[in-house]
Amino acid sequence: MVLLLFILAFLFFAFIAPLQTTVGLAAAFLLVVITVRVTARKVSGAPASWSDALRAVCLSFLLVLLAGVLVFKFSSFTGIRHFSGLGLVLLLGVFLLAYVLGFTLSLGISLGASLLVALLAAVVSTGVVWVLRAPARAADPVAKLSPEHIQRSTADYMSRKMMPILAQEFPRIEAQCPVGDADLGVQFKLVGAMQADGRLSQLAVHPRTPYSACVADHIERMPSWPAPDCRCILPVALNFSATKTSDRR
Repeated sequence: MVLLLFILAFLFFAFIAPLQTTVGLAAAFLLVVITVRVTARKVSGAPASWSDALRAVCLSFLLVLLAGVLVFKFSSFTGIRHFSGLGLVLLLGVFLLAYVLGFTLSLGISLGASLLVALLAAVVSTGVVWVLRAPARAADPVAKLSPEHIQRSTADYMSRKMMPILAQEFPRIEAQCPVGDADLGVQFKLVGAMQADGRLSQLAVHPRTPYSACVADHIERMPSWPAPDCRCILPVALNFSATKTSDRR
């Protein structure tokens, strides 16, 4: 049943995803199955067949998915959206435990052996995805831009459009608007974090291209800053008078 669900999910993904992504995912999955079978035999001596290894990988992914659903439900119920410190460690531990339990239940090996199998499988899958994404990273037009180029483009845009928008939005904590680079056809999104006194303390530039997706469309608080794909952080010091802003409104 688990294997059938996984096959149906993969077929649906292959139908909607690009061919290169589908091939890369299939290659990573095949190497993970091979790694699980070989590692399980070497570590525990269990006679793991190809079907056992395939079932173990599918069950592990399913348990991780269920763990994600439970975490989402927990966040919706408690209102907790950000995890840091001990909470983040516990969250990662939940996902790791779900991943390891899939191998333990399917292969009938100990938790220690399952942990080793899971770690090796994670390393192999991450390496395959990294190699397959190398051509996309090399073709990323954002990589052609220097920090100086981004800073000049940002400063020009700030003086022409961003400052009036920030003044209108005062005293909101966030202000954001798109900015583009006509020379390379690259789109950026500027996200400014404004302090309570009206001073814009930082500015993040997020690339928005087919190869570099912006993963932080909404920045809710400063500790989550900067976003993982942020290419440039620009320190600025812009002051807006509360009285002037009130007069404008």
